[in-house]
Amino acid sequence: WSLVLSRESGRRWTNMAVPSQPVIYEAQGFSHVLEKLPRAVGDRWKQTVNYTCLDASEAHLVVGSEQGIIYVVNVSSGKLVCKLTDREQVTQVKLSEKYGYVAYGTKEGTLRVEPATKSQVTKKYTVCEQEKQAVTALTWSRDEPVLYCGYLSGKLVLFHFSFRAETMQATRLPDSGSEVVQLSVCEDLLLISTMARAFLLNTKTLQITQVGRKDRKAGCYGGTFSSNGNDMLVARPGMRVFTADSGGQVLHTSIFRDNIDTQVVIKLSAQQLPTPAPTSTWQFTILVPWVSPLVVTYHEQLLWVLDPEQVAIVGFAALTHSITSICTSGSILYVLCNGCNPFLTRLTLSEGFMKAKQRGSAPLANTAQQSEDTPSQPGDD
Repeated sequence: WSLVLSRESGRRWTNMAVPSQPVIYEAQGFSHVLEKLPRAVGDRWKQTVNYTCLDASEAHLVVGSEQGIIYVVNVSSGKLVCKLTDREQVTQVKLSEKYGYVAYGTKEGTLRVEPATKSQVTKKYTVCEQEKQAVTALTWSRDEPVLYCGYLSGKLVLFHFSFRAETMQATRLPDSGSEVVQLSVCEDLLLISTMARAFLLNTKTLQITQVGRKDRKAGCYGGTFSSNGNDMLVARPGMRVFTADSGGQVLHTSIFRDNIDTQVVIKLSAQQLPTPAPTSTWQFTILVPWVSPLVVTYHEQLLWVLDPEQVAIVGFAALTHSITSICTSGSILYVLCNGCNPFLTRLTLSEGFMKAKQRGSAPLANTAQQSEDTPSQPGDD
């Protein structure tokens, strides 16, 4: 047993005893998935497959590659379902679980949307970018067959599909001004994170609202709507996260610069580095929502699982390989690392954490600094 922090109804944080077990652990029997995929392609001259991106639903996992091959894997069996092919390097993949389609973009700006499995005999859609600018961000609407696409040039396009009628309509949205890092949508609001800033776009009125009062320094900082859709979370320099409302008003700033507690280190079967001391180079990049209120982010070889509501780091890992892509589906987190020996792992939340969450007192292992403890100007760097 160990002591962790928990909130009792109407009281401040107090200590309580919970089973001494990792909040996040590696699910067994999945690291072999990449081993089943072809490691070399080509007829005469073999090329080693380099994986670039991934996305997952409850049923399928999709992995893109530099060689233009997209692998669709059955999550339950770990077996390859089908391969989708392209001649260009795949930069982004995004599954629509509701409609059974996978969208993928390439380095040359081509966007393709087609069924996730070959058993579906339906139309495939292709859009070619004339300026040859890479697709850097994709996201599907949760409720409609609508796909949002962001490009290296800052261009934004909305694609509305009618899969039954086999038609597609493209609508150009106002340019973001710089490379699109991440897109997240909730109803009519599109959260756009670029290398220069984060802002909201109302897709009906085209009204633009900046998140925070000041532009930040250039960087690969992402943003997302929370799992429940009530708030937005936006990464900022210095291992900070803004929590903002639907009007772009910053409610508070979460600061995570404290030392990493070794008790929250996630044990992986991959080679891991000793827990390093935080440095000024550590930054949060894209933010991926997990089970509410958790979000996941990474930077180079470092992985963090954050609880912005309680300003707590609940999981951390330092890997020997750079992290290429992450995604979540339900209570599962997938982490893809590239290199000489590519690595894919599947992480899940411990039963103790989920039960405690249902009681409203999820065990948190490391509490960082809240903006209320150290007053700061919302939206300022």
